[in-house]
Amino acid sequence: MSNMYERYWIYSRTQMEKIISANEKAGRPTPTFGTVIVNGVPKIYTDKITDMSHAPFADSILLIKGDERKIKYTNITF
Repeated sequence: MSNMYERYWIYSRTQMEKIISANEKAGRPTPTFGTVIVNGVPKIYTDKITDMSHAPFADSILLIKGDERKIKYTNITF
């Protein structure tokens, strides 16, 4: 059985561009994307999902997976 706290932090350039574009069209400020620590280095992520099969875009790449209670990350602010 899968851990209910396991998450996948992913990055997709297509998703990032769509989010930025949608915010511009709506007249909202540019969103602040979250960061996740990967091997001591902060990386920008565009989505946090429960399974890679739920990745919304074909160019999605896995940055890190693990227990969300133990992974250091900041939330995305839209």
